[in-house]
Amino acid sequence: MTPDTRPLLFGYLRALPGMGIDGVIKTHRQLATFAKDQVFVLGNVFVEAKWRQLTSWVALTERCKRDGVRNVVVLSPQHLSTVAVLAEIMREEIQSDIGGRLWVVEPAPEASQQEAQS
Repeated sequence: MTPDTRPLLFGYLRALPGMGIDGVIKTHRQLATFAKDQVFVLGNVFVEAKWRQLTSWVALTERCKRDGVRNVVVLSPQHLSTVAVLAEIMREEIQSDIGGRLWVVEPAPEASQQEAQS
Protein backbone atom coordinates (compact mmCIF):
# COMPACT_ATOMS: atom_id res chain seq x y z
CA MET A 1 0.00 0.00 0.00
CA THR A 2 1.44 3.36 -0.99
CA PRO A 3 0.99 6.60 0.98
CA ASP A 4 -1.45 7.74 -1.70
CA THR A 5 -3.79 4.80 -1.07
CA ARG A 6 -3.65 4.67 2.73
CA PRO A 7 -6.66 6.17 4.50
CA LEU A 8 -6.27 9.47 6.30
CA LEU A 9 -6.46 9.49 10.09
CA PHE A 10 -6.82 12.55 12.30
CA GLY A 11 -5.58 12.60 15.87
CA TYR A 12 -7.04 14.23 18.96
CA LEU A 13 -5.44 14.88 22.29
CA ARG A 14 -6.35 16.82 25.36
CA ALA A 15 -3.47 18.44 27.21
CA LEU A 16 -4.20 16.68 30.49
CA PRO A 17 -3.30 18.41 33.76
CA GLY A 18 0.45 18.25 34.33
CA MET A 19 1.11 16.98 30.81
CA GLY A 20 3.32 19.84 29.61
CA ILE A 21 4.71 20.34 26.13
CA ASP A 22 6.95 17.27 26.36
CA GLY A 23 3.90 15.12 27.07
CA VAL A 24 2.04 16.62 24.14
CA ILE A 25 4.99 15.91 21.83
CA LYS A 26 5.32 12.35 23.15
CA THR A 27 1.60 11.73 22.63
CA HIS A 28 1.78 13.12 19.10
CA ARG A 29 4.62 10.70 18.34
CA GLN A 30 2.61 7.79 19.75
CA LEU A 31 -0.31 8.70 17.52
CA ALA A 32 2.03 8.87 14.51
CA THR A 33 3.44 5.43 15.34
CA PHE A 34 -0.05 3.99 15.66
CA ALA A 35 -1.03 5.47 12.29
CA LYS A 36 2.03 4.00 10.60
CA ASP A 37 1.56 0.59 12.22
CA GLN A 38 -2.12 0.47 11.22
CA VAL A 39 -1.39 1.61 7.64
CA PHE A 40 -2.93 5.07 7.92
CA VAL A 41 -1.59 8.47 7.00
CA LEU A 42 -1.71 10.75 10.03
CA GLY A 43 -3.10 14.11 9.07
CA ASN A 44 -3.83 16.85 11.56
CA VAL A 45 -3.63 16.25 15.28
CA PHE A 46 -6.16 18.45 17.04
CA VAL A 47 -4.94 19.56 20.46
CA GLU A 48 -7.33 20.67 23.17
CA ALA A 49 -5.01 23.02 25.06
CA LYS A 50 -7.51 24.34 27.60
CA TRP A 51 -9.02 21.93 30.10
CA ARG A 52 -12.83 21.80 30.06
CA GLN A 53 -13.14 23.14 26.53
CA LEU A 54 -14.15 21.37 23.33
CA THR A 55 -12.99 23.89 20.74
CA SER A 56 -10.59 21.46 19.05
CA TRP A 57 -13.10 18.61 19.35
CA VAL A 58 -15.67 20.63 17.39
CA ALA A 59 -13.03 21.62 14.82
CA LEU A 60 -11.99 17.97 14.46
CA THR A 61 -15.56 16.81 13.89
CA GLU A 62 -16.24 19.55 11.35
CA ARG A 63 -12.98 18.87 9.51
CA CYS A 64 -13.69 15.12 9.35
CA LYS A 65 -17.09 15.81 7.83
CA ARG A 66 -15.71 18.37 5.39
CA ASP A 67 -12.82 16.21 4.21
CA GLY A 68 -14.52 12.82 4.42
CA VAL A 69 -12.11 11.50 7.05
CA ARG A 70 -13.61 8.43 8.71
CA ASN A 71 -10.90 7.60 11.26
CA VAL A 72 -9.80 9.42 14.40
CA VAL A 73 -7.27 8.28 16.99
CA VAL A 74 -6.73 9.16 20.64
CA LEU A 75 -4.02 7.83 22.92
CA SER A 76 -6.44 6.84 25.68
CA PRO A 77 -10.06 7.42 26.72
CA GLN A 78 -8.80 10.03 29.21
CA HIS A 79 -8.09 12.32 26.27
CA LEU A 80 -11.83 12.36 25.62
CA SER A 81 -12.82 12.70 29.26
CA THR A 82 -11.50 11.58 32.62
CA VAL A 83 -15.05 10.38 33.37
CA ALA A 84 -15.43 6.97 31.70
CA VAL A 85 -19.13 7.39 30.85
CA LEU A 86 -18.48 10.76 29.20
CA ALA A 87 -15.53 9.35 27.25
CA GLU A 88 -17.79 6.60 25.89
CA ILE A 89 -20.46 9.14 24.94
CA MET A 90 -17.85 11.20 23.07
CA ARG A 91 -16.63 8.05 21.28
CA GLU A 92 -20.14 7.15 20.17
CA GLU A 93 -20.88 10.74 19.15
CA ILE A 94 -17.89 11.15 16.85
CA GLN A 95 -18.29 7.72 15.30
CA SER A 96 -21.88 8.62 14.46
CA ASP A 97 -21.00 12.13 13.25
CA ILE A 98 -18.21 11.00 10.90
CA GLY A 99 -19.63 7.61 9.94
CA GLY A 100 -16.37 6.01 10.96
CA ARG A 101 -14.26 4.81 13.84
CA LEU A 102 -12.50 6.25 16.86
CA TRP A 103 -9.34 4.28 17.51
CA VAL A 104 -7.89 4.14 21.01
CA VAL A 105 -4.18 3.32 21.25
CA GLU A 106 -4.23 2.43 24.96
CA PRO A 107 -7.54 1.13 26.36
CA ALA A 108 -8.81 2.27 29.74
CA PRO A 109 -7.19 0.35 32.62
CA GLU A 110 -10.55 -1.06 33.76
CA ALA A 111 -11.23 -2.34 30.22
CA SER A 112 -7.89 -4.17 30.23
CA GLN A 113 -8.68 -5.74 33.61
CA GLN A 114 -12.13 -6.86 32.44
CA GLU A 115 -10.64 -8.46 29.33
CA ALA A 116 -8.05 -10.29 31.44
CA GLN A 117 -10.79 -11.69 33.69
CA SER A 118 -12.87 -12.96 30.75
